[in-house]
Amino acid sequence: MEANTTDCGQGQHPCYDFATIIDPPYVMEREDGSGQYEGLVVDLLHKLAHKIGFRFRLKVASGTYGHLEPNGTWTGLIGSVNTLPADMVVGAMAVTPERAHVLQLTESFHSSSVQLLLLRPTGEAGPGAGLLLAPFTPSAWLLVALAFVLVSVGLFLIGRFTLRKKARAPMEDKHRVRGFGLRDSFLFTVSTLTWQGYRVSPKSLSGRVVAVSWWLFAVLVLLAYVSNLTALVSLRPHLRPALPFRTYRDILRDKSMQLGTVRHGDAHHELKTSDDTLLKQLMEYVTSRHNLFQSLPEALQRMRQSPQDRLALLVPTYKARHVTSYQCDLISHGHGLGMIHYAFGMPAGNHLEPMKRRINTAIMVLRETGELEELSRKWQNKGSYCPDPEGSSLPVTLEGGGSSLPFMPLGPRDLAVAFLALVSCGLLAAVLAVVEVVHVRTSCKREQKGRRQPGPTTKPLYTKGEETDPDVVVILEGAGDSSQGKSGKSNSEKPTNSVCSDIEDKEKAAGNKGDLTTDETTMDVGRETTSGYHDVTVHQAA
Repeated sequence: MEANTTDCGQGQHPCYDFATIIDPPYVMEREDGSGQYEGLVVDLLHKLAHKIGFRFRLKVASGTYGHLEPNGTWTGLIGSVNTLPADMVVGAMAVTPERAHVLQLTESFHSSSVQLLLLRPTGEAGPGAGLLLAPFTPSAWLLVALAFVLVSVGLFLIGRFTLRKKARAPMEDKHRVRGFGLRDSFLFTVSTLTWQGYRVSPKSLSGRVVAVSWWLFAVLVLLAYVSNLTALVSLRPHLRPALPFRTYRDILRDKSMQLGTVRHGDAHHELKTSDDTLLKQLMEYVTSRHNLFQSLPEALQRMRQSPQDRLALLVPTYKARHVTSYQCDLISHGHGLGMIHYAFGMPAGNHLEPMKRRINTAIMVLRETGELEELSRKWQNKGSYCPDPEGSSLPVTLEGGGSSLPFMPLGPRDLAVAFLALVSCGLLAAVLAVVEVVHVRTSCKREQKGRRQPGPTTKPLYTKGEETDPDVVVILEGAGDSSQGKSGKSNSEKPTNSVCSDIEDKEKAAGNKGDLTTDETTMDVGRETTSGYHDVTVHQAA
């Protein structure tokens, strides 16, 4: 294994050769192209050299720290440590029982758990053109539209079959009196839904009940819509694409994602050797999907090239947070699993046994003074310009439909009070409409029978030169003071009920002749005066 060697420098202290590999953020080459190295381990070696008093030269090799093959041989840096040669193996070398057999390990200088590393969810930017429809679910919108149509048709039918009494209007205002037609019904419901008035409104009791229920329904629905739309607009900056899981067990249960790790890496060893049930289940899940990679860059390349695979990597937490601090398309997520400890090692029987004890003491001092923690924070967030590298603000949407989104559209169950009130009042209006129809038609029949009785006879009215017919009698009915003065009598009959007139018109249109019989013929002649109408009724006796 070839290695790049740094200069030991000038000084009176002894110089040692330390073997290591490129392993960000512990050891990595500087970006200025000087050929020097930096990282957490490099800074730690400088602090140890200052405290103990030595110089060091780094021999940076390619590959891995090494693992034990089934035939008993070691690969990587550990396998070639005797051929480099090197006085000590430094770097983020995980402490394992197998390595402790071939190396003299120092005090642990760093530890890390296992965490998920995955692509940051992208998804759609937002509701877009459907923003104004987002406060309600499609089923809720369908029910609101159905309620609008039913109420409009209901008002039209009530206005059609429940006739109301109308005050007698002057001739010049007759064109203003109109029925509550289908167009008026729809316009009335639309204007009410927008909290605006309309020029006509229902006058019957059943129609007013429907109108009041629709007003109440419109108020409740509009308040729910406006409040939910306000919540959606205010939360839009925080509504980011959601993760398809919340915990590791969600992944194992839903199988919504693929899990992978680096073969013979620190996380892989922790998963294989841990006695924790969850870690064992995760290892079985990774093995069943055949997602074991040779290196972390290879796994990241696969993740980016095939985002549809929804691959997440189990890697040491410290490395995951370092990567996500400057690669903003990645996030680290989930709580830490297990615990991995890192230490330096030297070949067995090395002459630097006294140096090992001094290094252990210095590491403990650096831990107690907090300098190790300071170095850890420095290199963990080396990039530190990616927002939310841990994805802690991302909402979670589970495959089963559960969601942790702060905004939820309102469905029919949320608007149940408004719909129940509308249906209840609609049933009440239907009952009242039936009662009104029965009552009005019964009253009109009694009035029609009363009007068919012969009226009082008066002095015959005829024109000069014409023969008088004793069977024809003309009755003058005054509509005001002037008519009373001309006829000499006041109007002895009450104004005709417009409800009954409407019923008579409908009966005549259907072929019924109404008051025209063989015994009596009635003819109304209207003559306008300054004060009203003169109604001339001609009765022809049988």
